[in-house]
Amino acid sequence: VKTRSIPIKVRLTAWYFVIMAVAMSALGALALAGMKHSIRSTVDEQLVDRIKLVRKLILASPPTQSQMGLAAELRENLGPDSQEEPVQISDETGNWIFQSSWLQSRTLLSPGSAAQIEKKRHPFFDVKLGGEPFRGMSESVVAGNHVYRIQVAQDMDDFEEATSRFRRLLLAVIPAFL
Repeated sequence: VKTRSIPIKVRLTAWYFVIMAVAMSALGALALAGMKHSIRSTVDEQLVDRIKLVRKLILASPPTQSQMGLAAELRENLGPDSQEEPVQISDETGNWIFQSSWLQSRTLLSPGSAAQIEKKRHPFFDVKLGGEPFRGMSESVVAGNHVYRIQVAQDMDDFEEATSRFRRLLLAVIPAFL
């Protein structure tokens, strides 16, 4: 019994299809990973800038100032936008000194959890608040005889939606090119 071999044109076309599918899939995965990394790096830079601002305000306050006075000064100097951005500061005993109004009914991290994060190699963390993803940063600052733990965060919902749309676009476009 003689078996019929697959024509060379068909085999070459199949190989071409497989190689292109693998290459385009790898390129798409690399592009998606690059996009996610770029977004996280940009958000991390923004969080560092916000922490620096809060740290500067805390260090500029008089050492004899009460914690209520510090909270009032932070509200005044951070401006009205800070009330809509997740910012919270606790003292060394875990009492909240300042919380933006957006966080009044929520908490990014408890002071104890923030201390554990700060012991890691990087101070960034991911958390869900009200079902929405947030990227945050925690840092301690010593001012006078007090240790303050600063936490700031950025809503990541729009960024995650953008990467999800890009992923769907890749899943639609790659097969179309094949």
